[in-house]
Amino acid sequence: PAREPDLQLSKCLALLPQVQDDVGQAAVTGALEAAGLVGTQPGQLKPHRLLFCSTLDGKVSVVRQIEPDLHIDGTAKTIEDLKRFMPQLLHVVQPGSAAAAQGSPNVASCSSLQAFFS
Repeated sequence: PAREPDLQLSKCLALLPQVQDDVGQAAVTGALEAAGLVGTQPGQLKPHRLLFCSTLDGKVSVVRQIEPDLHIDGTAKTIEDLKRFMPQLLHVVQPGSAAAAQGSPNVASCSSLQAFFS
């Protein structure tokens, strides 16, 4: 069953997709708006909380600037680069890949966001 949106979560959540160019940014924005995830209605992510970067290094830089309590990422390099700066990291591990930063107390791993939040 679908969960009701957590209205408090939508006030503090930011999304940071990595895209190659303005066309990619428009495609991601359009898809998220069409899915009803980004917008101005209650429970939706506000458009100003949708941030973009074009490189992994750019993503690390943005995450360090916004200083989230939890950063969730599917890229091992990003997790490794952030582990000494962020209080909590979650690595969503692709099947057949190794979890990043094993042994770091502030890094957890899971196979999917659904598995983590259920």
